Amino acid sequence: MNWLRWAGAGFLVPRDLRWPVFLFSGLAVLVGLYLARSADDRRPYYAAGIVVMLGYFVGYFAWHLTGHRPLLLLGPAPAMETVSLGWFLDHLFAGPLETVALFAETFAVLALAALLVRE
Repeated sequence: MNWLRWAGAGFLVPRDLRWPVFLFSGLAVLVGLYLARSADDRRPYYAAGIVVMLGYFVGYFAWHLTGHRPLLLLGPAPAMETVSLGWFLDHLFAGPLETVALFAETFAVLALAALLVRE
């Protein structure tokens, strides 16, 4: 929704790049699922799915580690964070949505890896 407000104001690239990245990667996941459904060899789709899910997981923590930069890993950093087990657990269980998403991404990586090995 934020990206639509930026686009409505004439900015095609918003100051926070997470919105377009999530939009396009989500569309890529849906297109990949559609194409994999009828593909003879699904292994490339499983591998791509693993990469995307790992990207979500690693990206979540990298964004926090680099100080919540608006241009993902570039731009000014409002605050840098130090890593500890407590920091990791605080971010893993930051809220129900974050927790469910991170566990779903982990499960998807494991399921896609099993399918990749099995096929």
